Amino acid sequence: MEPGSPEPRAAPSPVTREPACLGDDPLALQDCVSPERYEATLRRVVGPRPPGSTRWREVQGLCDSTLSELGFSVERHAYPTGTNVVGRREGTRWPEQSVMLGAHYDHIPGCPGADDNASGVAGILEAARVLSAVEHPRSLVVACWDEEERGLVGSRAWAARARERGEQITVYLNLDAIAFADARPGTQRIPTGFELLFPDEVLALEQREHRADFITVVTDEASEPWARHLRAAAARDGLPMALLSIPALVQRTHVAIDLQRSDHAALWDQGYPAIMITDTAEYRSDAYHCMGRPDTIEGLDLGFATRVVRATTFAAAMALQGPEPPA
Repeated sequence: MEPGSPEPRAAPSPVTREPACLGDDPLALQDCVSPERYEATLRRVVGPRPPGSTRWREVQGLCDSTLSELGFSVERHAYPTGTNVVGRREGTRWPEQSVMLGAHYDHIPGCPGADDNASGVAGILEAARVLSAVEHPRSLVVACWDEEERGLVGSRAWAARARERGEQITVYLNLDAIAFADARPGTQRIPTGFELLFPDEVLALEQREHRADFITVVTDEASEPWARHLRAAAARDGLPMALLSIPALVQRTHVAIDLQRSDHAALWDQGYPAIMITDTAEYRSDAYHCMGRPDTIEGLDLGFATRVVRATTFAAAMALQGPEPPA
């Protein structure tokens, strides 16, 4: 066991399904997200997991086994320096079109990485459990990315191959640090120059006294319809959300680099629609990369994270089911 890893404990099976999951309505699927299973999976991921470490191999295996048991065809996508784990369930009407969920499973040495990004890995595996309970017109693809911390190496390798193969991706939803929230005034910071790109959002943040109690959704123009589904689902759960739509010119020129540091940017660079869902990491938490304190489960808000996974599941279900593609 890696230093800083939690003690194992009895947990529900990550693949068990409740009867409520047997309906295909996106609202019913959203309600099928289990806080208990989310937490159980999170605890299996947390621990220092730099590439090549014992915990890194264990989490790679967890992604593989969980997706396989859920009926996905799983590929361990090996590239020169690492391994992505990518599962696919074929759609019934438009199988050539896929809706993707992804999160990076690697982290830096010596840090448990609970928020960054065990929270995201647990989120996509719980969403995969729920979404795989029913058939969908489009294919569902779920990816555990490697080497995000080294510069999006794993997702870049996969996205470049996907473009070469002509794969069609309706939208990609990326979860990266989704479990830290703090409702105290003055706890949310913003990147330099942010107020020039998003003046309305900064004004709203000022009116909320810079409270770090919301989830941030960063979208390109092509993904805006699915981002609006995220916002609607979050609103139903009382989850505050900041929706940031990046203009195409800003996206292409990488001017807003702080909004392009996770794996969604690898999909953007290949021309695919993609969304990042994040609590903003170091802009609200001193546990980021264990810089101020350990990034452990005890510092997280699991109720907040569960609501994020619920919203993500709803948006993914909407994308999987429609609308019908143009002729």
